[in-house]
Parts: sequence; structure tokens; C-alpha cells
Amino acid sequence: MKNAHSGLTLLEVLVSIAIFGMLSIAILGVYPNIFKTNGQTRDDQVVTIQAKRYLEQVQKNHADLVEKNKDKAVVPKKELSDLVLPGVPAKAEVNNYTCAATTADKLKDTAGKVLILRVELKCTRTSAPELKFWIDLGQPV
Repeated sequence: MKNAHSGLTLLEVLVSIAIFGMLSIAILGVYPNIFKTNGQTRDDQVVTIQAKRYLEQVQKNHADLVEKNKDKAVVPKKELSDLVLPGVPAKAEVNNYTCAATTADKLKDTAGKVLILRVELKCTRTSAPELKFWIDLGQPV
């Protein structure tokens, strides 16, 4: 004869609800970190795109400068150092990052002629690692 009582007891239902609740809390506890990481990644991506545009413009300015001075043996150092874009402030705010551009001589020959100039863009933000972007620009040989 079959048992007339088929189904779940109240205790079984309460235990399953408790297990489901604990699993839900554990899974939902991860969501704030996911959203924070996603926001940070989005901010980093915007800064990276802006830095790429900036350095591409610097590279274009360098190519124009080399073309303008193609009849000279060397591009004047003053003009090379002024490659940081005119009109762009030394420090700019992008997505809560503060970015600053600098130039530095990367390589000189024995006569002191700058062979490679590095244009570097450093972007910093509190509680985030510093982002560095650079491009090395060479003198025509």
C-alpha cells in the first residue's frame, strides 16, 4: 500500500530556504566588488584612450617638425622640448586622474646631440596605481 503522505515536511522546507538564503547572500556579497572593479576599469580605459590620442598628436607634431627641419642636420633641441602639445595644460584632469606630460632626453650621442626624446604622460589618482604612457621620438639620421 502506498503512503498517503507524499511531499515535504515543514522542517525540510525551512532547511532548504535557509541553504538558499545563505547561498544568495554569498553570491550577492560579490556584486559590489564587481561593480567597483568595472567602474575602475572603465575609468582606466577612458584615460588610456585620451593618452593614446595625446601621444599620437605628439607623434604627428614630431613628424611635422622633422619635415620642417629636413634640410638641417639636427632638429633644434628647443623645438624638440616644446613637443608637449601647445594649448594643452601641463596638468589635465581626466576621470579623476591628474595627468602631467614631461619630456626627457633618452639618448644622446658623444657630441651631446639628442638622438631619442621621450615624451611621458603620467596619470595619478588616489587609491589607484599610477598609469604611465610614453613615446620615444628619434632624430632623423
